[in-house]
Amino acid sequence: MADDISLEVSAPSEVIEGKEFRMIYTINAHNTTDFQLSSIPEMFDVIMGPGISTSSSIQVVNGEKKTSVTTSYTYVLSAKQTGDFRIGPATVKKGDKQYESNPVSIKVFPFNKENNNITKPAEINDDDVFIRAIIADSGKNVYVKDSVLVTFKIYSVHDLASVINIRFPDFENFISDEVKPDDTNQQWRVEQYNGLSYNTAIVKKYVLFPKRSGRLQIGSASMDITIRAKKENSQGGFLDNFFDNGEGISKEIKSPPVTINVEPGLSAAVMKDKKNTIMGIICFGVLFLCALPLCKHCYIKLFEK
Repeated sequence: MADDISLEVSAPSEVIEGKEFRMIYTINAHNTTDFQLSSIPEMFDVIMGPGISTSSSIQVVNGEKKTSVTTSYTYVLSAKQTGDFRIGPATVKKGDKQYESNPVSIKVFPFNKENNNITKPAEINDDDVFIRAIIADSGKNVYVKDSVLVTFKIYSVHDLASVINIRFPDFENFISDEVKPDDTNQQWRVEQYNGLSYNTAIVKKYVLFPKRSGRLQIGSASMDITIRAKKENSQGGFLDNFFDNGEGISKEIKSPPVTINVEPGLSAAVMKDKKNTIMGIICFGVLFLCALPLCKHCYIKLFEK
């Protein structure tokens, strides 16, 4: 139906300076015309686009055949400088109606020159790609029965060809409960850590409950990763990237163990809950005792009748 038509845009919210990324506009209709993109800021190079593609699907519901068609307009861009930038809405026409997308906001992080163009395994430094076990500051000093959220996150300055053999610690000092991921957890994002720009992704989250007090250690997570390295004679141009001109370099990475301090007894939050429960029981008992004479009076009155 025409009222269900919309123009959607998909693009990363964070990118690295000089790295190519895709910006895709999609409309759930065919025979669209006059696609117009707001002027792209001069700090972006348009490597390619728009590339136009159309796909269709057929569904049969209660004997009725429904055909849906999607048209996509794809751009490949590269940022020339760092900062926060905005690309205005795009528009497209279907018949005599015009549809508009949302604008795109993109944060550009600086390029890590010293980590570029590796060609040998020896050139992969420990700070090129690694995994961390992240615990909030509030979780490093807890009490027994408190919950601790631990997030395992991977960081890489290179494009990863594969991530396999992911292994997590057994959490022998904790009762563990895995947190189910959502779509946002599985996406790569760009962020800065220790002054460098990284592609990051959450691998797994756990909620842990300490079994005892003391200094308890969360063991290492590990995985085998493969980095797509450039050949020594590669010029690093667009065609090299398109044809994946490189060789795989593999490496095992491990997260450093993390120690948390677990105090004996109960936390303030648990004590507050217990205090509220006890106060509730006391108040109920007081009300019950106060009501006894009245209940006894009513009982006598009932049998006097």
